[in-house]
Amino acid sequence: MGEIDWLLPRENTPGIYLWRIGEETYVGKATSLRSRLREYRSNTRRALAGGVYRKSNPDGWRRVHLELAKAVQAGRPISVEVLEFCAKEQLNERERYWLGIFGSCPRWWCSSTVA
Repeated sequence: MGEIDWLLPRENTPGIYLWRIGEETYVGKATSLRSRLREYRSNTRRALAGGVYRKSNPDGWRRVHLELAKAVQAGRPISVEVLEFCAKEQLNERERYWLGIFGSCPRWWCSSTVA
């Protein structure tokens, strides 16, 4: 799928991940990293194909899904990496830590509209 490195972690454990989309970064957390990253892959493919997010919520695309699809179409560099595995109870704290390092709000996430 485009230039995205879709290497998935072996473990389906809680942790923090980092998307690099062009020059911008997006920090996220998941209780099941492997499942979450698989969902990103599936959702990005559906968005590129003009599909719906979910039957019950066809227009429910998250901004990150749409930005990933746009980046693939534009040939912008994209990568994802696991920053750390942690206990489920630590997810919020650890996400805040990494947001402090990488920044909390990419341009496309903080804008009021999705282009």
